[in-house]
Amino acid sequence: MIKRHTLFFISLAGWFVLNFTDTQSLLFAGNDNLIVKIDNIRRDLVVESFGLTKDMRVRIEGNAAVDSRGDHVFAHPWILDADTRKLAWQFNFGRVNGKHSSDKLEIYDEVLLHQGNYEVYYAFSPSIKVKIKKLGDVVKGLFTGFEHSAKFHPSLGIAIYAAEGEADMHYVTNGKTDDDAQAIVQLIKSGDDAYQQQGFSLNQSLNLRVYAIGEGSKKEREMYDYGWIIDAHSRNRVWEMDPRKCQHAGGATKNLMFDELINLPAGDYIAYYVTDKNHSYDAWNAMPPYDPKFWGLTIWGTGVDYSNTMITVYEERESNVPIVELTKMRNDEYENGGFSLVKPTKLRIYALGEYSYSDRCMADYGWIENARTRERVWEMRYRETQHAGGGRKNRLFDGVISLPEGDYVVYYITDDSHSFRDWNVGPPYNPEAWGISIWGAGEDFSREDIRSYRETEDPDLLVQIIRIGDDEYIKEKFTLNHRCRIRIYSIGEGDRYEMYDYAWIEDEEGDTVWKMKYSHTDHAGGARKNRVFDDTITLPRGTYYAGYRTDDSHSYRNWNTTPPKDPVHWGITITAEE
Repeated sequence: MIKRHTLFFISLAGWFVLNFTDTQSLLFAGNDNLIVKIDNIRRDLVVESFGLTKDMRVRIEGNAAVDSRGDHVFAHPWILDADTRKLAWQFNFGRVNGKHSSDKLEIYDEVLLHQGNYEVYYAFSPSIKVKIKKLGDVVKGLFTGFEHSAKFHPSLGIAIYAAEGEADMHYVTNGKTDDDAQAIVQLIKSGDDAYQQQGFSLNQSLNLRVYAIGEGSKKEREMYDYGWIIDAHSRNRVWEMDPRKCQHAGGATKNLMFDELINLPAGDYIAYYVTDKNHSYDAWNAMPPYDPKFWGLTIWGTGVDYSNTMITVYEERESNVPIVELTKMRNDEYENGGFSLVKPTKLRIYALGEYSYSDRCMADYGWIENARTRERVWEMRYRETQHAGGGRKNRLFDGVISLPEGDYVVYYITDDSHSFRDWNVGPPYNPEAWGISIWGAGEDFSREDIRSYRETEDPDLLVQIIRIGDDEYIKEKFTLNHRCRIRIYSIGEGDRYEMYDYAWIEDEEGDTVWKMKYSHTDHAGGARKNRVFDDTITLPRGTYYAGYRTDDSHSYRNWNTTPPKDPVHWGITITAEE
């Protein structure tokens, strides 16, 4: 009698015979006129290259992995024209002649390929799941892995032969490399968490072919891996990979492609390409596109007369030394920095921050104030920002503004969550820049036009009592050597014509010469009870005391509703105007 374990090993040996000595030997047996072959596959994606020095008809043989009903394809080949980046041949149920078995479709096809270079791909869906129906499935999974065991099936692959009458293999070459010397910009093979950029300059108007492949959703109108081009001086986006203008790039539905001509005038430009944390050239989590090596952004000139056209590399002048840099901002942080302009100057502002959709306001953000008038000359507003990658609340402002001669203070503040190295959703593409950075901009910019400025060292600053918490009572002394007009900038809490957090000024005798009254204040942003006084009064020569008092709720860093737009100045600041 044959024992049970003996029967098991006999069955196992039979399974190996049936599964590893099938059509592989028949399909890829011949090497006559073989141009290229992909078999014995051990990766999700395999590519081989070849070139033709004349037009040639080729015969394509191979297998695709399909489900038992043939409704879904899990692995299949295609051929890409490496010169145009267009499909030269693709697997198609309706067009490919072949016979269908329980888990694969045998492919037989013949096609005319024109002189040029080609890439042959074979890809497996990373989402293949092996259904265990019998003992053979278990054994196969033990040897090849239960997630991707289909890809180790030896009969899967593709072979390309010269068709009958095309026996002279003298016309077959090895193809070409991925690098394209004619490309103006080439940011390709982009992996996870990529943030790439490349500048270029045009000396005349030029038609450009923009070829970009990335990940996105037409339905949700969002891109996750994508590129854009900006004018290097205005920072305006002159092109962006909009999902509504993209086509399917092959493979998974989320693979999108932009391949069209745009025209750019003479000028300096910067091209960017960014990716999120998954589904990229590093590793696909779904079927890759038809042109996976060009996952990224490539730009070519079209109809370029290089004897008259100059295309050069552009590098930003201001990129090395920011005027102000408040970055890598963490939770519950507040920073400021100042500068003085000796003449009207253009400035580039690069600010990353967080928008609160529930409160409909910026939660982490920056702004710039005129140090004399307290006027907010720029602030980070949602409608002027763009998605910064990662979570949709990550916002980016990258633009150029002009400021007149004067003293300025730059502020940046964060709330208690979602900041550098403590993200509660996906981080932005450039996380280390979380905060605000400012550079000089324009061809005529000179560092000599900039002076350092510190608000606390301003000779006109008389008193500053700010960032006041609950239950505080603070007084500070200041002296006027002559009759003087002073500016009072005070933010506090008030409601129903009564102030709860407020400021006052009294003389040496203790008499109040000014007091923050609700009727003299304006809305300070945020909740209606946030009030601001920003005006001037004139006081005679003498000694004075500025005071500030808070109650037991709603103060700096302890807000019980939406804070004001300038929370760091909760308190009072007094400067001499004359």
